[in-house]
Amino acid sequence: LLFLAMELLEGKSLREKLHTDGPLALDEALRVLEEIAMSLTEAHRLGIVHRDIKPENILAGPYGEVLLMDWGLAKVWHPDGSSAPDEERKRSKIMDLSLTSQGKVQGTPHYMSPEQINQDTAIDHRTDIYSLGVVLYEILCGETPSKGEKLHHIIQSTLNDVPVPPSQLTTQRVPRVLEEVALRCLQKQPADRYASIAELLHLLQGNWRTELSRTTKIPATK
Repeated sequence: LLFLAMELLEGKSLREKLHTDGPLALDEALRVLEEIAMSLTEAHRLGIVHRDIKPENILAGPYGEVLLMDWGLAKVWHPDGSSAPDEERKRSKIMDLSLTSQGKVQGTPHYMSPEQINQDTAIDHRTDIYSLGVVLYEILCGETPSKGEKLHHIIQSTLNDVPVPPSQLTTQRVPRVLEEVALRCLQKQPADRYASIAELLHLLQGNWRTELSRTTKIPATK
């Protein structure tokens, strides 16, 4: 018999934690995000871009382990700097709110960077920085920066709207440093974001905690 042995993964996604566990300590949520940033640092060093970072793909295990799941949309660069063939370069339309099939725009619209939406063939690691910024933004205020109930509204919001600072959308105290990090990640032009995940990770591990008491909670998302 042929069989495939796979690791049994247990725990909850960050989405489940935000929905079902109620408010999370900001320390706890940022620890998860730091682990994901470390994973991406290594992936980017190897020439791999995830392209589908979202709370549903972040697993927090029962013993403190954190895993970035679903690398099915990853883009890989060859050692010579060229990229591997990429099916989503084909002309296509976005058909629903969570697209993973070949021949369509890849990703989940609320977390997709402008260059993902535009199917930019020069897309690189900075699209992951944008998506991680969306997750951070949602952690801080309970909402994603792109607004709209319909798909075309979300797309237009991502492409054109300047995100409202998280501190204006919640009654919880938002560390200024983290707000600035999130907004920098969400810049429309890749060149205006952080140059690397390592630079972003350094800020996430900084002294922002001095701005808050350790009991501060982040809001549960709807």
